[in-house]
Formats: sequence, C-alpha cells, structure tokens
Amino acid sequence: LPVFLFGVHEHFATARSSRDIYDWPNFEPWIAFSRGVLDFFGDSKNAWMPDVLHCQDAHAAMIATYIRHGRNTHAFRDARTIVTVHNMLTQGVGDAALVSYAGLPWSLFSMEYFEFFGGANCFKASLMSADAVNAVSRTYAQEICSGSECGFGLEGVLGKLRAAGRLRGIVNGIDE
Repeated sequence: LPVFLFGVHEHFATARSSRDIYDWPNFEPWIAFSRGVLDFFGDSKNAWMPDVLHCQDAHAAMIATYIRHGRNTHAFRDARTIVTVHNMLTQGVGDAALVSYAGLPWSLFSMEYFEFFGGANCFKASLMSADAVNAVSRTYAQEICSGSECGFGLEGVLGKLRAAGRLRGIVNGIDE
C-alpha cells in the first residue's frame, strides 16, 4: 500500500500541537494541503491514481470540494470522495473571501455550498461535495443531525445528507 506524506506549508513544520494545526486562523494550511494532494496526484507523471480519496474532518475535506468543483477535475473523473466526521466543532469557518482565496468559483459561495451565516464554511462545502459522508458511529451520525449542540450549525445540512442516504454512521473500532 503506497503511503504519501505531504509537507506543503511552512505552518505544518512549525506546529507543536494539534491545536496549532486545527485552530489556524485563516485556514491557509488546509487549503495548501488540499491543493498539494490534488496537484501531486493530478500530475501527468503519476502512473497511479487513487480510486477513493478519504478525507478526515475539515482540515482535509477541501479535497472533495476541489475534485467536484474545479481543481484537476479531469484527472479525478473516476475517483470518488468520502468525508469522515470525527469532530463537528472544527469546521474551517472564515470570511467569504476564503472561496476566492481557495481558487474556487465565486458561485460556490451559496447556501448549498460555502455560505454559513454570512461567512464561508470549508467543511459545509466539502460535505455537500463529497460522494459519501460517514460519522464515526451510528449514534454520532444521529447526534450531529439532531441539534446545534452536536451539529454546531450544520445539523440541517447533515440531516439532508442523512435523509438522502449520503451520511451513514459506521462502527468505529475493532470487534475482537
């Protein structure tokens, strides 16, 4: 199984804790990471292409948005994306200019994708762009749809995904 490690932004080299990565104020490292992954696999010199890109939480989920809406979409026409929800608290919420900064079409700043109470939400756009979304348990999949205390403002979006069969809870862990 090939494993690829990406070090595309100086921020990752200077981070000393997970909080340093997840709480970055402008989400530039998340965008740089997502672009780096897609540029690497979209390079014509690459003989191997992934069939599925599994994005964990908001810090990697922009990959699904890029594949669906405009970065190397031709290279990934046969690939599918899945976004796993571990933590709804970290969503990548920022100013609406984030959409342009990410190099995505301004039309994505809409109720369906990025727009979130006047700002932009990376995780929302990615959830709506992914082929499938899963949560780390069946219970958590229900909880994040049930109200703001677990959905942190995205419970309506998650509820729609669940009703459409695009959000499922999976058993997390090993059954010995």
